[in-house]
Amino acid sequence: MSNEDEIGISATAAEGCGAPASGNVPGDSPWQIAETALQLRKAIGLLTEVEVAAVLKLNSIGTLATWRSQASGPPSVKLGKRVFYTQAGLANWINQKIAEQDNERLLAQPKAAA
Repeated sequence: MSNEDEIGISATAAEGCGAPASGNVPGDSPWQIAETALQLRKAIGLLTEVEVAAVLKLNSIGTLATWRSQASGPPSVKLGKRVFYTQAGLANWINQKIAEQDNERLLAQPKAAA
């Protein structure tokens, strides 16, 4: 995911609408801030709803919202107005689901005659 995805506008489009190029004004530009935020988020292992939906092959992030309301999905954290998931939390949740399904399969198998 690029910083364009995080802020919703490409650097080329921003330049075309009169936004200053990086380094031309004092302080950090919105694009530099977005890139720093993205790097920090990746470094600490936070995933967005869109990223988690892609990993789980969900058709909509609405499924994640439903799961959150039912406390049945992967653990999430709300920071500001956005919801994030940790890589470790997602991996643990997936492993838990695998173990549950394995147990269900074992219980569903017919018992061998003694």
